[in-house]
Amino acid sequence: MPNWELAIKDFTRSGGYYQLYERIFLIDKPTLILWGEKDDVLGTEAAYQFKDASANSRLVWLPGVGHSPQWSQPPLVAMQILKFINA
Repeated sequence: MPNWELAIKDFTRSGGYYQLYERIFLIDKPTLILWGEKDDVLGTEAAYQFKDASANSRLVWLPGVGHSPQWSQPPLVAMQILKFINA
């Protein structure tokens, strides 16, 4: 979609995802958090916040990856998901 990336950035900067932060602690299932080392939308500090809020989570840093690894590096994301579910 035209301007889709701009719309996502605007949504994120408006605090859209942070509204969920207060409920993350309710997740009681093993959770994989994949985070790009070069996330220029949410930054990297947010990864630690999500990790700390979810007791049963695993944070994996994706080297050289930005905010949307599922689009920029789908093979890397798939590999990490497979490692997580097969662990």
